[in-house]
Amino acid sequence: MFYRSIDLAAGVVPIESPLKIERISGKEFSLLASVPTTRSILGRIKRELAGGIELNKFIQRYESLLDVDGQKVKTSPATHPRGAELYVVRGEQIIGFMLLNFYSWDILAPQICIKVEGNNLQKTFSLKPFSGLTILPHKPELASELFIIWVEPAFRRAGIGRALFTEAINIIDGFLSRGDIMFLTVRSGLKKRESAALFAYLIEEERKANGEDNAGNAIISGAQVDAESVFARTGVDCNSIPVHPDAVAAEILSKQAGLQFIGYSNKTSAIYCKVK
Repeated sequence: MFYRSIDLAAGVVPIESPLKIERISGKEFSLLASVPTTRSILGRIKRELAGGIELNKFIQRYESLLDVDGQKVKTSPATHPRGAELYVVRGEQIIGFMLLNFYSWDILAPQICIKVEGNNLQKTFSLKPFSGLTILPHKPELASELFIIWVEPAFRRAGIGRALFTEAINIIDGFLSRGDIMFLTVRSGLKKRESAALFAYLIEEERKANGEDNAGNAIISGAQVDAESVFARTGVDCNSIPVHPDAVAAEILSKQAGLQFIGYSNKTSAIYCKVK
């Protein structure tokens, strides 16, 4: 086994060269999650990147999704509308973690997101399904999300994150057909309460404009709200929604890979997308 030494802020750390990126099955993920040290790492990854879902639910969800890989979604989207693939880089423990989600377009398309229009001087915000965030040449069949890339802090700035990102793009590109989309969300720099307040206000404006459906949900039609009104009601300055400091590198890599900003998730994470 060959190693190379990378000078890091924390010291000189041996890293295997070439970097070995290993795919993990659902069964292997279950075994890893049962080991206390690995479970602790998963907890840190989940807290940093996977939102408010409980760790046990996160693990259970991906134990099943990892048994439905991208190829199954591609060949049988009706019976396997969603799947995932997990890749890791190991040192003494896991030092790199990459999680990809694969979707039938019909699963992703109706998800409600935030569309932004206008410029820095005058922006408007509205709720749209994912399918309404950008103009597509035709209806995609599949979509893939680069969901998580995480590197152990002591090993950051050594090229591992970039290597994982490049591998993810290559895997996704092989999964998609012409007209399908790849995307990722870049973590918001807003506080959780600010993101929740913005989304709740947009929902409230839709309910005022359009009423509710039989289930009591606001009917979404894309009612536009200007940034000044958002600030007056919520105190959130959304003229420039910041990226979380830990996600700046992901945004840079996304732009370098040709992905374009198309809007925000319901948690105000920036969505970058590319049509194959």
